[in-house]
Amino acid sequence: MNKVLQAAGRVIRDVSDRGVVLLLDQRFRTPRYQELFPLHWQHALQIRRPQELSKALTHFWQEKN
Repeated sequence: MNKVLQAAGRVIRDVSDRGVVLLLDQRFRTPRYQELFPLHWQHALQIRRPQELSKALTHFWQEKN
């Protein structure tokens, strides 16, 4: 989990940065892992189908511009 958090930190380094972190393994949906997430990750989306991912990413980038 430390490696996951370190990798995410490379995407977003300061308050003006925008980025997306995708956790593509089912283990990250388990309570064991989710309780290790930082508090500000609690709003994270759980996407189950590729179509949902495409829609969520489009929305994210349009909203942040």
